[in-house]
Amino acid sequence: MRILWLALAIMVPVMAPAQLTFTTNNGAITITECNAYSTGALIVPNNINGRPVTSIANAAFSQCGKLTGITMGTNIVSIGNEAFIGCESLASIIIPNGVTNIGFGVFTGCASLTNVVIPARVTSIGQDAFLDCFSLRDITIPSSVTNIGIVAFGVCSNLAVINVANGNPVYSSIDGVLFDKNQTTLVEFPFGKVGDYTIPSNVTSIGSYAFYYCSELTNVTMGSELASIGTGAFFHCAGFTSVTIPNSVSNIGDRAFENCFNLTKVLPGTGVVNVGQSAFASCSKLVSVAFTNSLVYIGWYAFESCSGLTNFVIPNSVATLGSSAFEGCSGLTTMTISASVTNMEDSCLLRLPQSD
Repeated sequence: MRILWLALAIMVPVMAPAQLTFTTNNGAITITECNAYSTGALIVPNNINGRPVTSIANAAFSQCGKLTGITMGTNIVSIGNEAFIGCESLASIIIPNGVTNIGFGVFTGCASLTNVVIPARVTSIGQDAFLDCFSLRDITIPSSVTNIGIVAFGVCSNLAVINVANGNPVYSSIDGVLFDKNQTTLVEFPFGKVGDYTIPSNVTSIGSYAFYYCSELTNVTMGSELASIGTGAFFHCAGFTSVTIPNSVSNIGDRAFENCFNLTKVLPGTGVVNVGQSAFASCSKLVSVAFTNSLVYIGWYAFESCSGLTNFVIPNSVATLGSSAFEGCSGLTTMTISASVTNMEDSCLLRLPQSD
């Protein structure tokens, strides 16, 4: 009789934890939702009703703020975008070895997450994947990863080191800073590094949002080989008070220094050709910036809300002045515009103070 009961027990299919909602497709299970009031540690089983659990849907665990740990079954190969967004109490999670992609915003806002092991089969880490993981202290990119989205580790306030495994064909790391394999592009600077930083002399490009929200960084020294400052490269670097751009730089990307609200002085080099859209927008304390005759283009909203500017000279070389380039520059009393400007887009001087 005991043997019979044991056999029956083995045959009973594993049921889903009560907190989980799931769907079945082609004989496989996808977890679609977790009760937002779930607490403590949760185990996602390997199988439910005899079928393998292979996927976590987009936002499935969104805002499950009281979960402290999640163990996923070994059959899982797919984790959807923002799957664990806002799980602020989640301190530990094991990503199954079969997962190949960590998508957009998967762990955004997991403020208590201290350690994550990225499996060796992962090839892509999406934009904002670990954004606002304030407790994360270090991360290692395996050799399999060939794509990392912008701000993948942004605003991780305790993250001081981004390591890259030997043999990775696309990425590398120097002193905890993420670079491309050739170490000519700086990809992402960890938020937890503070004080001053000198970019290696062989770097030619600063990637998009590479220093995003690095507000504890007080100064960056750029090398003489640097040619391009990418979109949002220094967005909200609130610790900056002055910036010197080397002569080798020709492009200052869109939003490159936007919201650096303590920035008072910019010393552009002699090679700057393009100042992108919103490049210095909301740098409200900026009082001094003087470009040379290399400058050709000033983009839309380039100096929007730079209320500390009192005068501005547009060099003779400038051909295009973008729409609303100086909108909201309430302190600007003098502007010199050269006859070389042949294209003044609509409202390029919108809301400038008017003389009597």
